[in-house]
Amino acid sequence: MAHGWKPVDEMRHMTKRTLRVDGREIVTGRAKYTGDVRPDGMLYARLMSCPHPNCTIVSVDTSAAEAQPGVKAVWHALEWDKWYSLSFSRVVYAGDHVAAVAATTPAIAEDAIRLIRAEYDVYPFSVTLRESLRAAAPMVRSGRPNVAKYAVHEQSGDVEAGLGAADALVDEEYATQVQEHACLETDTATCLWTDDGDLTAWVAAQSVFIRRYELARVNDMEPQRVRVQCDYVGGGFGGKYGGGSKFPPIVAVLAKRAGRPVHCRMLRRQHSATAGNRPSSVQRIRAGATRDGSLVALDVDAHGTGGFQYGTELPVPYVYRPESWRSRITHVYTNAQGGGPIRGQRAVQASWGMERAIDDLADRMGIDPLAMRIRNDPRPRRHDQLRRLATEIGWDRRSGLRADGPFRRGLGMASAEVDYAGNSAHCAVEITSDGGVNVLCGADELGNGMRTAIAVIAAEEMGLPVEAVTPRIGDTRLPFTHGSGRSTGTSSVGPAVKVAARAALDEMFARIGAGMRVAPTRLSAADGYIHIRGLAGRTMAWNDACQLIGPSSVYAHGITDRELASRGVMGCCGAEVEVDVETGRIRVVRMVSIQDCGLVVNHLAVEAQILSGMVMGLSFALFEDRIMDPLQGFQLNGDLEFYKMATAMDVGELVPIVWMERDSLEEGIKGVGQAPMIPVAAAIGNAVKNALGVGVNRLPMTPRRVLEALHGV
Repeated sequence: MAHGWKPVDEMRHMTKRTLRVDGREIVTGRAKYTGDVRPDGMLYARLMSCPHPNCTIVSVDTSAAEAQPGVKAVWHALEWDKWYSLSFSRVVYAGDHVAAVAATTPAIAEDAIRLIRAEYDVYPFSVTLRESLRAAAPMVRSGRPNVAKYAVHEQSGDVEAGLGAADALVDEEYATQVQEHACLETDTATCLWTDDGDLTAWVAAQSVFIRRYELARVNDMEPQRVRVQCDYVGGGFGGKYGGGSKFPPIVAVLAKRAGRPVHCRMLRRQHSATAGNRPSSVQRIRAGATRDGSLVALDVDAHGTGGFQYGTELPVPYVYRPESWRSRITHVYTNAQGGGPIRGQRAVQASWGMERAIDDLADRMGIDPLAMRIRNDPRPRRHDQLRRLATEIGWDRRSGLRADGPFRRGLGMASAEVDYAGNSAHCAVEITSDGGVNVLCGADELGNGMRTAIAVIAAEEMGLPVEAVTPRIGDTRLPFTHGSGRSTGTSSVGPAVKVAARAALDEMFARIGAGMRVAPTRLSAADGYIHIRGLAGRTMAWNDACQLIGPSSVYAHGITDRELASRGVMGCCGAEVEVDVETGRIRVVRMVSIQDCGLVVNHLAVEAQILSGMVMGLSFALFEDRIMDPLQGFQLNGDLEFYKMATAMDVGELVPIVWMERDSLEEGIKGVGQAPMIPVAAAIGNAVKNALGVGVNRLPMTPRRVLEALHGV
């Protein structure tokens, strides 16, 4: 590799705490989210949702809606035969799109939706896991049984013999619920057709290029004729990644028919019904260990539901892998929205089962759970992290925390790892003769600070202040990236930015060398100046040097160099909780999270990711739960009033620690978005077990479930 990362000790911006380059725009409201885009002549669209969880759409009568004054375009599902592998006339979950209207005002569009009449052939349905497991349950997908074996894995060794010979055995069931993304911004799109038949769309998207493909496909167009833009996303967590969303194409069709721009923002209940979710899990775990705490055998039999499609493929064993293990994963179809990408993927569920089982085994043998983790974790770096965590959380207090009164305190911990490699990304860097530096990349800003990361990397490479770099992202007219998913955004884009910045700098040196009367190879850039190697004090200010570039800007392209990135992040989380044994209420007093992410681009941004992971994990552990009506077949809490989430009143002290050891920093950029959330629920669950002496094995850990565990119900 011609140009690797600088030595950490020489870095001026990377690894440091950098304020967001777009922070002022965001906090003052000047940042434009998709819902803020208002083209001239814009119409407003509303969607009609199917009220039935299992039916065939027989007919849709839109005549009354079309006759409504102010209505400019109408669409209904029977116009399209199929979207990917799904028939539009066949509905397998309540909330799927049936029709849409574009009108001059939102109120007219809503009134027109109420005038549409649809007829359905309605079939029996099953929206709960328990119902779909029944032998006589209605079939969710025609020709497929509701219970589908996803995978069976077995490592060499006799699992049953290992369990039988173990000195201690755990045989418990650990369950997790369906979790929504619950983004502040619901799915939003604005579409506009140009006079020459090209499409411009503003879509709340984690990948503008995936959305471009969807729009081009349904309109039978070349992707190059579709431009998708997204400046900011108001929360994604995987729910806006794309890959089969009908929503933006529907808005595009309405705009084409109306001959005017059309804007649509989903209602909260519609978004909850269609954006995907984290599938549930029920894991029966049998685990055996020897007297010294060595895990010798593991058997996991798990099932869960991702609705009408797959989604329960748990990565078990997770973190701890004995010589003898077996896993059987079963997916159960239900008439509910399908599972999809979501922060932490299925590792969140796997962590809950494995980490709770490890603590239960340790308690059964009278072994410190910290010591048992270190004995069974194959990664020495995490051993160091766990020891640091124990110090930070006050682990030596663990045995004496439980009180005799109604408030009991406990400590728990859990580990996590994520092993996703970055994708290939493209980037371009432009240097203008007035000293401007523009970084062009089709990456997406999800709130995690992508613009700042790009500016920091380019500024580091070019020896400039971060504020001297202007990132331009979120547009399919810019160089291609795969989008932000599976924590691969920065690890994909970052190396491409560095390569492009280095290429632009080399081209600049080639152009200005003659003007500075020196060979280009002797030039370097640092601290806003161009320096000549070997001639101390012979410098030229960056802006002055750029005047020697000539009339045309320097423009260089870069593609991800995989040697600049790495994979495999790890971390751990500790929690201190207080449980009221009279009411069953759990209060998280303090959490400490330690996270490794390789070469740190922006220390402040990594801390923010760790903090958000702790909050999201706490919310999953104690509050969030999708509730389906088994009689009517729709979600009862598809809003932010009854879909309970953690608020500022529920979050105690949070301590984020970025793992900054040299061996980690020298590994290149890794993603950090998912890992901090994964172990949080398990850490809280283990702390509750320590406080009460009994475990609460089903999420969320509501007061009722705490009291049931205490009283053996």
